[in-house]
Amino acid sequence: MLITEYFKKIEINIAACPNVIESQLTKDIRSLHIGIVEGMLTFTDESVLYFIEFVNVDGFVKSQNL
Repeated sequence: MLITEYFKKIEINIAACPNVIESQLTKDIRSLHIGIVEGMLTFTDESVLYFIEFVNVDGFVKSQNL
């Protein structure tokens, strides 16, 4: 899996969540398999989650959606 695919999955999952009313993501690609994603999610109850994740997807097996 490439880091760009991982970032795309994050965006799709956030967009599919009915409790998230606003999101901001910053993606930093360091190589084909390494990156950092930083963001803020605002939920329907007006709570906010700030997060940062260092990701190394080298060796991840691409799963198939059934």
